[in-house]
Amino acid sequence: MSPSCPTIFNGRITLDSLNGTGPYHVILNNKDFGNRLEFNNLSSGTYDFVITDALGCVLEKSVILDDGPDLSISIDKELTILFGDSVLLIPQFVPDLSGRATLKWESRDSVLCLDCTSLLVRPFVNTLYTLTYSIDGQCGETTTVLVKVKMISKAPYQIFLHLVAEAIIHCFTFLR
Repeated sequence: MSPSCPTIFNGRITLDSLNGTGPYHVILNNKDFGNRLEFNNLSSGTYDFVITDALGCVLEKSVILDDGPDLSISIDKELTILFGDSVLLIPQFVPDLSGRATLKWESRDSVLCLDCTSLLVRPFVNTLYTLTYSIDGQCGETTTVLVKVKMISKAPYQIFLHLVAEAIIHCFTFLR
């Protein structure tokens, strides 16, 4: 099993299904490990094994542990919307096929959504959103997007009526 990411040494190699006669003698990267068949806390890289069984049969095998998933993520650094509008925030990232990585959207000290690949927001003031793509919070990448809210030149009561009308439409749409 490859490490979670390049900075975490939690890779593992277990030698099984050797199809020989035990006990086995193991040499890993030119170092004698006796009859040890499990290796833990490994970094990414190539591991060269020479395994000799009790009858003298020799198996040479290289095992490659990759760097783990690509946890890079990007999104526009700044967006501007009009007061009362909403915007769908959609980051660019490579999905983690292992299923171990999580996406976490935050604003200030609040978690807004876990594992959402996009986020619909409607801030009334300039708001900074933070997105973290990581495995167990140990490795990964964090990025931010600032959504700036531009005030429109309508009178305050027009803004209020616009928001009330939109809320009524949402209620009736929901009740259908």
